[in-house]
Amino acid sequence: MALGRCVAPIAFVALSLSSFCRAVETRRVPQEFATIGEAVAAAATGDTILVGAGEYRENVVTGAAGLRFVGQRAVWDGTIGGVPGTCLTCNGALVTVQGFTFRNGTDLLVLNGPGSVASRCRFENASDDGVQINADDVTVSKCSFFGISDTTILVINNRARVLIDRNRLFNCGDEGIDVSGPGARILFNYIHTVDDNDAIRLNGGGGTDAVIMGNRIFNAADEGIEVSSSPGVLVARNTILHAGGEGIFINGVDGARVERNRIEGSGSHAIRLIGDDFSITSNVVRFTIDDADGCNVANALSGGGGLFERNTILGATAFGCQLAADAAIIRNNRVSFCGSEDQAGFLIAGDNNTLERNRATRCDADGFRINGDFNTLAGDVASACSVDGFDVETGTGNRLTTVRAMDCGGEGFENNAAATEVAGATFLRNRIDVANNGTVAAFDNVRFETGGLGTAPEIE
Repeated sequence: MALGRCVAPIAFVALSLSSFCRAVETRRVPQEFATIGEAVAAAATGDTILVGAGEYRENVVTGAAGLRFVGQRAVWDGTIGGVPGTCLTCNGALVTVQGFTFRNGTDLLVLNGPGSVASRCRFENASDDGVQINADDVTVSKCSFFGISDTTILVINNRARVLIDRNRLFNCGDEGIDVSGPGARILFNYIHTVDDNDAIRLNGGGGTDAVIMGNRIFNAADEGIEVSSSPGVLVARNTILHAGGEGIFINGVDGARVERNRIEGSGSHAIRLIGDDFSITSNVVRFTIDDADGCNVANALSGGGGLFERNTILGATAFGCQLAADAAIIRNNRVSFCGSEDQAGFLIAGDNNTLERNRATRCDADGFRINGDFNTLAGDVASACSVDGFDVETGTGNRLTTVRAMDCGGEGFENNAAATEVAGATFLRNRIDVANNGTVAAFDNVRFETGGLGTAPEIE
């Protein structure tokens, strides 16, 4: 049936969609065409393939641009004569696919044309991928996926500006969402159970502006979210429960922002970041497993720097926060019930860092441990930690001002480093308030009751 719709050219797909204006057609299956393939063969650019209720066992390939595939309770099965294939391969630009149930294929849907959209479809039982994308500016939105053996949504060959939003993924085989390309938006997806690898993996290809936001992830075998080669990526407001590996792993990325995520029960570090100029703020971490840190941060090989602020970490089995970085600001964080044996609430293993108003409570080892040079602590508090409140273990020129350690099972302040400065500090009700086995450059206006600069630290 001819419709009075005009299809106009779009600049970024000019090679695929040349200038034209024509009356487009709606090709109806099964009313006018017995199969979807027959309707596609008769279709021209911009036509609609309207598929009614029923089951269709077909493997269809089309190169036409601007086609609209609309399913009305249509089930598209990719297995023909016992041999699975791809249900639909679209090589043209600006193709829309909506309303189908795809099942029993290899890859169920392949989108090779820029600007294409898959929405409100259901994908079941693929032996390979659910949706495979090999084009820029593609959208997969509001779809449901069940029992995909390989990757549920896969973007290959460094494709740009892909949007994957508000999908629901269940029982993924290899990975949930795997994107290769810059500028991706991975938003508000629900992912439950990934058997082998990551729930979300992004390799940004060196491009900027990627966002991973608002996703809910449960029971990933490996990382909840893993990001590489994506400078300035924003990972925000995600919920990650029971990842087998890291909750969030930012690998070799500068300028990453990790904000307001909730991570519980990770098998490895809840947040692990390698990179410079990071911002890790307002995250909540609870209960890591298997000797893992709440947050593990290391600078890459360049300039250092970063911000770690307003994070809450509870029940990490290793360090609450392990920072192997230089020139970072660490402030207003809360670490409780973290560490075991020799692992502290805060471990600072770098130089020229500034710690302000952080609190370590009831950690199983030290509250704060410093292994580096010229770090400054101001207004930090350690209370009821099993070993030392503040342990300046190695380095030179570290400075503690207005810090407090109370009710700790070891020393309130233990110094084994060189030229440490302490001013305006309070160390009270610890097993020994002050012990020194290094050198102290200044010790001014310090409140303490037991021990002193001439008291050697006891063996823990």
